[in-house]
Amino acid sequence: MAEAFRIQYTGSQSSATMYIENNVLTLTIGASTTTYALTNASYDKLAELVTALDAVTDVVCSLVAAGTTSSSLLNDISKDYKADIKTYIYTAGYSNYTSPKKICSIVRRTADKIQQSWLDEADAFIENLTGHVFRSTTISATDINVPSGDIHTSEDYAYLYMPSCNAFTLDQYPHVTTLTTLTVNGTSVTPTYVIIDGNTLILSSDAETTTWIPGRAKANVALTYGYPATSKEGILAAEYATLYILQTYMIKELMDAKLSGATVQHMDVVITEGTSSEETTRREIISRMAEIEKSLPKKQRFALG
Repeated sequence: MAEAFRIQYTGSQSSATMYIENNVLTLTIGASTTTYALTNASYDKLAELVTALDAVTDVVCSLVAAGTTSSSLLNDISKDYKADIKTYIYTAGYSNYTSPKKICSIVRRTADKIQQSWLDEADAFIENLTGHVFRSTTISATDINVPSGDIHTSEDYAYLYMPSCNAFTLDQYPHVTTLTTLTVNGTSVTPTYVIIDGNTLILSSDAETTTWIPGRAKANVALTYGYPATSKEGILAAEYATLYILQTYMIKELMDAKLSGATVQHMDVVITEGTSSEETTRREIISRMAEIEKSLPKKQRFALG
């Protein structure tokens, strides 16, 4: 999703590394190791965690994300490919579809070789491509505009009455999973009387109002939308993001080698994934991405006709 914090060790020890696994951040400076349980009340918010890290001698840590962000959302960093925080200022991210841990297990490089901006770019590309979000996202009570073009009549779930303008497509919240509260034109509607069909809310005949009224801020909703990370769609999005970044990494390696005057032969280099015996070339990565694109959901809009 975005940057969480930036950290660097500026002291005289020969090495300083950091990794995050199983909701535990491990900081090693020289021979000294300190762990921070990210679910512990002392560190479960980024502001608290950053304060604790910045208090370590010769460590400079600055908060980038909102301080109230949960520390458990931080991207995993493999203990086998730790982030070097002495040589570089390391930027830790959170809530991305993939993680430095997944990427580094394939490219066999330390986490500091993977730029956080690549993870954010991969997320944005997937969301622009599909029109969907592949993480559960909850919004509290929020006023929303109700354009007339997003209202239609649905008889799919109608009984004993002739519905009219009873369905509204929330274009900005694809794949609604839970509706917590709803108010339509000032009338409170019982959530169980609303039928959720993708990102369309259909007012049933039992609802306190059965018609959507167009206009600015004509509705107020609290809901959860997006595909969970553990869903089939979420898993495919994570794989796609990983492959997207692999391509970015390979291109960077190629350009770095060209700039240094080296002979480059590895655009078709074989990358072996640690959990698989299959060897994947760049062309095969592109082919797999194309397969995933076909399987990922695409946003569909209701069309009058």
